[in-house]
Amino acid sequence: MSERQVEKFKEKIFALQKEAIENEKILKELAGLEKYISETYISRVFYEIIQNADDCKSSKFKAFLLDNDLYLLNDGYEFTVDDLESLSRSAYSNKSRGTTIGYRGIGFKSVAGICQSVSLMSGNLEVCFSREKTEDLFGYPIDVPLLRVPHEGVLNSDQRNKAKSLMMEGKFNTCFILHNINLEKIYNDMVGVKTESLIFLRNIINTSIHINEKTTDISVKNKINYGDISDKIYATDQLIHYQHGTEKYGKLNNERQIRIWSYKNIQVSTDIEDSKTVRLSKNDAYAHAFLPMRTVTGLGARVNGDFSTDPSRTRIDPDDKTRESLSDLADLIVLLLKKLVDESINENEFSLLEVLIPYNNFQFFSIEPSYISEQIKKRIYESNINMESFCLKPKWLQNSDYELLSSELNKKSILFENVADKDYQNFFKKLGAFDMNLEEIFKLLSIKKISQEGLFSMLDYLFDELDTFKKFRKIPADILNNAKVFISEDGSILSAREFEPGILLDPSFISKIFNLTGRSMDAIEFCRLCDIPPDLIPVHLLAPFVQRLVLSSDSYHQAILTCWKLENQLSIPKKAIGKNVSYKSGLKIKNIGLFESNEVTPKWRDVEKVGALIMEQLKYKVVDVSKKNLGYDLEVINQEGETKFIEVKKINKAGDDFLITDNEMFTARQKGISYYLLLIVQSGEALPSHYSLINYPLPMLNEKVERRAVKHENFCSGYKANYLKLNFSSPEDS
Repeated sequence: MSERQVEKFKEKIFALQKEAIENEKILKELAGLEKYISETYISRVFYEIIQNADDCKSSKFKAFLLDNDLYLLNDGYEFTVDDLESLSRSAYSNKSRGTTIGYRGIGFKSVAGICQSVSLMSGNLEVCFSREKTEDLFGYPIDVPLLRVPHEGVLNSDQRNKAKSLMMEGKFNTCFILHNINLEKIYNDMVGVKTESLIFLRNIINTSIHINEKTTDISVKNKINYGDISDKIYATDQLIHYQHGTEKYGKLNNERQIRIWSYKNIQVSTDIEDSKTVRLSKNDAYAHAFLPMRTVTGLGARVNGDFSTDPSRTRIDPDDKTRESLSDLADLIVLLLKKLVDESINENEFSLLEVLIPYNNFQFFSIEPSYISEQIKKRIYESNINMESFCLKPKWLQNSDYELLSSELNKKSILFENVADKDYQNFFKKLGAFDMNLEEIFKLLSIKKISQEGLFSMLDYLFDELDTFKKFRKIPADILNNAKVFISEDGSILSAREFEPGILLDPSFISKIFNLTGRSMDAIEFCRLCDIPPDLIPVHLLAPFVQRLVLSSDSYHQAILTCWKLENQLSIPKKAIGKNVSYKSGLKIKNIGLFESNEVTPKWRDVEKVGALIMEQLKYKVVDVSKKNLGYDLEVINQEGETKFIEVKKINKAGDDFLITDNEMFTARQKGISYYLLLIVQSGEALPSHYSLINYPLPMLNEKVERRAVKHENFCSGYKANYLKLNFSSPEDS
């Protein structure tokens, strides 16, 4: 820096001091304004300091605490006379919006709330800001702002020397010293500096904050530019290293991969895990005005743009500048939708569309809920995009069944791996996509067959809510009679009219219908509307409804009642199964120890946990899926790499009846020889004593399971099984 430049600094310092002395009243008002700004920017001081460093083209920023003084260093360009004047004034800046992050000229005033005085060293410039020194200009006590009147020189020579040392060591060009800081406020500010906080900065790639024993270090370790993934969209991946913690308790090291798409004047960002983009939760997807605001986007991604904000940059201001950025976002979404319709969308673009689908019933950027949606609708209309070519997926329909039915309608199916059905359906429905209703589905089922799993899901959907079944009842009879919605005993999928003599209903399927409806007449009504032959309905399912059938004059009800009467007249009274002593006494108990004598049973004694231990001891790799309602509790892999499916049942003693659900019966049929029953004998709170592993239990279940009408549940009784002894020792025995 030349002597002439040094002289210009001195002239500017003198001019600012003289101006302050001549405007005492305004100076007092500025003191109040500065206090307001510092309170407004609470918990965002580091953001403002880092933003200023980025604006002066810094690639690295460091904050370092020593003796209650905070040193803030960056390697950007050195201060000019204009920079000093901008720093000293309020709402005055030599920055221009669009080329820098900051442009208001008030952000740095936020440090007034966390320290008593400030020193600045940049090149050969050395100045300080001190209320005491400013008061000395007047010669009497006066309420003055901190960051308005500069004074020559750094406040303390030791601190100056330390700053010089840090600048030389780290090759920094500028150092602020915040004297006598409020440590509690600094710690609160430090918590807000996270990995995703800095991803949209233009220049800084290394940030280091060391406050006593607490450290935060963030650095961009690797940057991959994909370039133009299409004619208008540019993509970049960043690998960010993050270290946080203390010397005493250790530091946590993490790496995070982030993708950023750029389009016009906005950027969209999300995380990458296992090489796949992640749809962020709605509470993690913040809007950024280069630094994060407290406004969420309502999308599955962060969005950065030239958004107008309140002075503290925490909330979005929906002015013309903000609307320009939101218009760019709407353009991007419409561009992706057009590519989706044209089937020209590539994998990277599709993952971008996934994260841009808004969450259901969530405001975009906390502004008018309909603004972006209306912008998108307008652009879709102007672009002649046929959104009706898309068919929405009913929430209950299996993916493969959905694609089958959409194809039959000459519509495009659309499936998002990472987007909840309710989110994408709500969005696409508002934009005009075709919504396949219940009647349309039953029409299609007269010519197409969906999977057995799909039919079971359909039953759950039909009987889950009263309004849904009401819609079902309004479907014309000829459609229902021809819809292939029943499963026969041999596994065929048929319409009611296709049941010829000798073809029976699958017991699990018809039992599922009655099980879902309980004691209401909806199950019988379903059969009546579809016109399933009355004699195909198992008589034991009808017992709870006999009294109501007697009172009904409906011909279908009377036909069912006739079947019930005929069966009950011809049936021979059966002995109560109760305790099957003959089976029980014939059980072959093998006294084989499975566990070592020093092995203890888990303290929780959950039957699934014990089952997992048994299978592990039998050399299987085990995954507990008992909470997923899959029709089995354990997925196991044997030493040959074959997957087996284990349903675990607890019985009080060998030969006891056990309950088995419709879902488990259905799964046993689907999995065939890969399905096992694991019976574990455990009486009360005693230790498990025996187990029996039964391969391919389906024939046994078909023969031995009976439906007990009182509870509408399936019980297996009178079965045979070989049991092996379990040797446990309890903690009290050791």
